[in-house]
Amino acid sequence: MLIMQLFKKTPKKRGYFVHIPKTAGGSMRYFSRHVGLEIVGHNLRDPNYQYFKDYEDRMSYFSFAFARNPLDRAVSAFQFLSEGGINEEDQKDAQQYVSPYKGDFNAFVHSELTKGEVLKQLHFMPQHNWITDSAGKLCVDMICRFENLEQEVTKLNQLLNITKHFEMPLKNPSAKGKRIIDSKSESIIREVYYKDYLMFNY
Repeated sequence: MLIMQLFKKTPKKRGYFVHIPKTAGGSMRYFSRHVGLEIVGHNLRDPNYQYFKDYEDRMSYFSFAFARNPLDRAVSAFQFLSEGGINEEDQKDAQQYVSPYKGDFNAFVHSELTKGEVLKQLHFMPQHNWITDSAGKLCVDMICRFENLEQEVTKLNQLLNITKHFEMPLKNPSAKGKRIIDSKSESIIREVYYKDYLMFNY
């Protein structure tokens, strides 16, 4: 989509940042607040939560989200909840889905991820679920990559005509150290998150 077409879609505000969990959202929330973007969160625990596909004005404004390699995201989500998350709800989810595996990511994938129930948990929910409509089509104008954070921010600055430079802190970094992932786990993750791999070209 051409830049001028995007600007025609933003008569009152710069646009929407749709925060998919575990895709540099903390850093991009910081960016979005400073440049006037409205943030679409992911608190499924809120009874009034609304997916971006249901925003009545979403077609009128520029919108974007970040995607991440599904394997890396699953590792990050597992580590995040293993460490207790950031609130009481995270801790409850950790007790239900993650804690029984005592930090063993492969055991978690082989058992819990194959059951499917954990995919309803917001940190493990497939990425495409957050940004597609009922027909499976993308609801956002632009997909950025977690792996290219700095370059993507540069593109967003240019697109939104932002001249101020922002240092981008990586908030909530939860993939610490080298984690050994066996081939079975990789195969399961590729199958479970097949649509994410396909849609985001990983």
